[in-house]
Amino acid sequence: MKRNAQKEVRTGIVCWRVLLPLVFAWTLLVAPVSCRNDLPEQTTPTGAYKRYVMLLASGKHEAVYDILVKEARETIARTHENIRRCKEMIERHYPEALRAQALADLGPPEVRDAPTPARFYAAQMGGRTAPRLTVMDQLKFNVRRVAKTQDGTVVITSVAGDQFEWIEGGDGRYYLVPNDKESARLRDEFLSSVRRLQAIAAAVKTFERSR
Repeated sequence: MKRNAQKEVRTGIVCWRVLLPLVFAWTLLVAPVSCRNDLPEQTTPTGAYKRYVMLLASGKHEAVYDILVKEARETIARTHENIRRCKEMIERHYPEALRAQALADLGPPEVRDAPTPARFYAAQMGGRTAPRLTVMDQLKFNVRRVAKTQDGTVVITSVAGDQFEWIEGGDGRYYLVPNDKESARLRDEFLSSVRRLQAIAAAVKTFERSR
């Protein structure tokens, strides 16, 4: 039993030797800013990245919207506008028997009732009260490498191997470029909202003719 106890102690020491540097690194990333109860500026790629991670850590997806590159925000805004118009047409022109299901097809209330594109994005990402990242989740965002691309963007690679591309937006601030998967999702959602808007508009015409 004595040998087992010694083995457990040695294992615990090794674990802490592995974890402590990660905890220390995360402290360097977040603690100085947290102590000021402020967020880093977006004037550098690393500052923008730290801001992004801190917002994710606190579940503030509505504020994450403002960090996205302009093209991504415009796509989200167009999707939001289409959903808003769909909701308006359904509420005004759909027969009462069909209205509830048609509204439900647009998404949950927090999505279809979102008053702004930022709130719409936050609702899609889990709502305004999205769960915060755990400490271990946050450690995965520690920076492993910062590299500039030939296109002039900056790619930050986390210790988990995830890559985050940043581009200067012409205003002295850096913005997050969605990866290929996220870009495809945003594009597909926009195209889907266009088709849905067209279908609802056609249905409204049919309802009006049948009256």
